[in-house]
Amino acid sequence: MRIARSLLLSSLLLGSLAQAQDADPVSTLPMGAQNSVSFNMLNFVSLAAGAITLDVNYTRTLSPTLALHLNPAGTFLGGQLGVGAEAGLRFFPFLGALNGFWVGGKVGANYSDITVLNATRLVTAGGSAQFQLGYTFVFSPAGNTSGALARDGFLLELGGSLGAGYFQVNNLAGVTPAFGLRMAIGYAF
Repeated sequence: MRIARSLLLSSLLLGSLAQAQDADPVSTLPMGAQNSVSFNMLNFVSLAAGAITLDVNYTRTLSPTLALHLNPAGTFLGGQLGVGAEAGLRFFPFLGALNGFWVGGKVGANYSDITVLNATRLVTAGGSAQFQLGYTFVFSPAGNTSGALARDGFLLELGGSLGAGYFQVNNLAGVTPAFGLRMAIGYAF
């Protein structure tokens, strides 16, 4: 009887250990915030040139470690408008989507038709593909966490991107380096 009980307990223990080893660590990550909206603060630099740039970002969790990033943007200069948009995926390998370190890629396109220095008309169109990396901090109100992950709260996002783009300015066209920096503030929910 003792041997049967020992064998039963041993098999239950070994079965539990085997199931724990087979568990996918990604699927066991607790889900934090599902969405975020942020504004890139580095665009205030364009104010010195007399331009107002609206750079709003929306990020949506697709899985515990993957998020879709959408970025419509507009530039206003003396009553003239330039428009653009970017879309990409971000992989959060450590804390789960919308929290912590991320790597990813993005593609974008833009168009503008503006006159500068009261005489020169610039018509630009182009697109780019870029590798991006960064870190997102979510500051959750006290007690509003799931493990180490914030469920919602204000966020600070620091990052950068590097890649290549094809741009046409008036009659000149070519491939150029494409890069970007971001320091965004917003809210995760």
